[in-house]
Amino acid sequence: MRVSYSACITIASLVTVTQLAGCAWGVDGADVEMEDQQSSAATASLQCDVVVAGGTTAALSAALTAAREGVKTCLLEPTDWPGGQLTAGGVPAVDFAWHKVGSYDVGAVAKDSRNLPAEFVRWMDETGNPGGCWVSKNCYEPKNLLSNHILPAISRESANLTVRLNTVVKRVETQTVNGSKRIRSLTAIRREPRSNVTWGGYDRRLSEDMRDWYSEQDSARYTKTVLTITSTRPGGPVVIDATELGDVLVLSGAAYLQGTETSDGSLTAQNERCGQAVVFPFVMRFNQGPVADNALPLQPDHPEFYGYGNSNWDKIWRYRRVKGTGGSGPGQLSNQNWNPGNDYAYGYLFKSKADAAAERADWRGGVDYSVLDAAERHAIGWYQWLRAREPNGRSSYLSIAADVFGTAHGLSKFPYLRDTRRSVGIDDFIITANDLVSSSNGKTGRVFADRVAIGVYNGDIHPLRTCDYPSYLYHEVNALPFFIPLRAMTNKSVDNLLVAGKTMAQSFQANAAIRLHPIEFSSGIGAGAAAATMVLQGIANTRTLVARYAEVQARVVKYAPVDWTVNGVTYPRPSEAVDPVSGGGATGSPALFCPPTTQADASLKMCVDQNNAYGPFTNEMVSACLAANGGDACTATHEFTIDGHPVRVPRWGRAFAVSLRGNGFCMRGSHPDEVFPDYCVEEPWQSASGFREVYGPFPMSLVSKCVQAGGGDPCYANRWNYAFFKALMGY
Repeated sequence: MRVSYSACITIASLVTVTQLAGCAWGVDGADVEMEDQQSSAATASLQCDVVVAGGTTAALSAALTAAREGVKTCLLEPTDWPGGQLTAGGVPAVDFAWHKVGSYDVGAVAKDSRNLPAEFVRWMDETGNPGGCWVSKNCYEPKNLLSNHILPAISRESANLTVRLNTVVKRVETQTVNGSKRIRSLTAIRREPRSNVTWGGYDRRLSEDMRDWYSEQDSARYTKTVLTITSTRPGGPVVIDATELGDVLVLSGAAYLQGTETSDGSLTAQNERCGQAVVFPFVMRFNQGPVADNALPLQPDHPEFYGYGNSNWDKIWRYRRVKGTGGSGPGQLSNQNWNPGNDYAYGYLFKSKADAAAERADWRGGVDYSVLDAAERHAIGWYQWLRAREPNGRSSYLSIAADVFGTAHGLSKFPYLRDTRRSVGIDDFIITANDLVSSSNGKTGRVFADRVAIGVYNGDIHPLRTCDYPSYLYHEVNALPFFIPLRAMTNKSVDNLLVAGKTMAQSFQANAAIRLHPIEFSSGIGAGAAAATMVLQGIANTRTLVARYAEVQARVVKYAPVDWTVNGVTYPRPSEAVDPVSGGGATGSPALFCPPTTQADASLKMCVDQNNAYGPFTNEMVSACLAANGGDACTATHEFTIDGHPVRVPRWGRAFAVSLRGNGFCMRGSHPDEVFPDYCVEEPWQSASGFREVYGPFPMSLVSKCVQAGGGDPCYANRWNYAFFKALMGY
């Protein structure tokens, strides 16, 4: 049976978004289809150049970005609600930074639309705050965000984006050649609920059902399709692990961190089974009169945990309320995600690394199912505790609003996770808490040359009561507006693996400030742009990708900023020192831009490969070439594909170019500039254009600024108009 996309939206708005469990996006166009029930286990194949293993807010934005850049992309979504914590994770109360550092209002900077992805701003502005909550400016029912924004955005990209709902990653096939590991294919399990299964398969608690999600066998509840996902690319697909559980990290044998480290920035685990508390959010309905209690008859293990904290009943009701205004009362809906409430602080969700590795042969998520079960019971216990204490004698008016989260039991489709398995980037790079709190400008965190996302939130750890934390974690991270580098989206073990959201290369302490909705969305854009760059530019590994970060930045800025605007001033400042991609702090030589397959020779001030040198060359060098009877070769060019389209660059034999450049600091016919002595210039009377011109190679960060300023293809040449260059440098 096929229904139109608009019909699926109508079903969603009139009934519940649970009905969308039957709506899936195929490679055959923009329609959303209800697929016929299978009679037995089946196999199928997909070909995608970018595969986003999803379940998070970052996965959604990564998939949309890669598809918008023209790359065939597949999104594997474990639930039937794409969006992660925005939707299926049950946190439809968007966490924007609220804090100040001294008198510096970081919260105001965080909420400035200039510092957020344009699409995210539009979604939130149009969604508003129908709950009048006090924790955020946006508290809403997730089905509305799905129907009005997320699903239409997916549908618009149907030419390049294939989405498989209710699909989890089961296996990752890798190949190692000359010491380099690559992902060749992925195996995923897609489940289809049988006709007798209600709520689209969300009638049972996750702890009872998730093992079945990962099973390759048909069950009493589901028919399964085993998907094999490959790519036409010679090196296999570019894979983005933007999962809640870090499935691809484990299944590919990638390097990763888990739990706490001995110190911030260390790669040594202090306790890999000590992390943040997990929570199953739910929504309570305030009915017009007494109703039967519809909660599952479950008992919590630790009711002593529950309390108001520094608040009271009414403030907790309004804290994340998704419908209603004023004080608590009939007709309202309150999202519950409270500490000390339904936060489960008595067990870590993730198995040890050794146990997870042992599970790879029959992967089921690498989680402790007893913790899932206890967290679910703990959430129901909090509902009963809060219901019984309604202050005006109306406890019987309260019930679980199951329809809001699209599950029979009312708990979120997937728990809200505050940490997960985290990648270790190339050269053992991870973002540290220190990177978030200081830089030379005093307004931002450390400035990375290869920044591809920005974000800010105060470090927020919800501790477990079952483990001891190292002392450094008790010091609050008062984050400044920070930058996320491309390096944090890589993995040192797997050449074609990228990460986004909570799986990024970051310390446990840094993750506590990076894990929130807007930052996840921004990181997904960065990862999606990075994946698209690898595909479109034929880049084989993430190390080469990082060296060409300016090309990724040029894609990112179409959708989100990579610099901060603070009181109308852009940071970093044009002359500010940045952390180079080669590492070593905030000093050193920045990476220089050269066309693909070439590299900068700092002594020649040219881009070169083994046999050739690439221009533009000075006018005097071209004249010398013609005088040497070079003929047409003096003005010959070579075509490179840069940013997805052809760019022609002058090319001479390397030895010949060296013989004509002269022996000075600058190429023949140019001289060091007085203002920028590291650069060489031609005067108007020397240049072929009649204007003053400056020669590179230019830093990648400056090339990125050129592209952002609308300079177009000339940004990729190593000769620019001097006045334009000077303006980019902030003079």
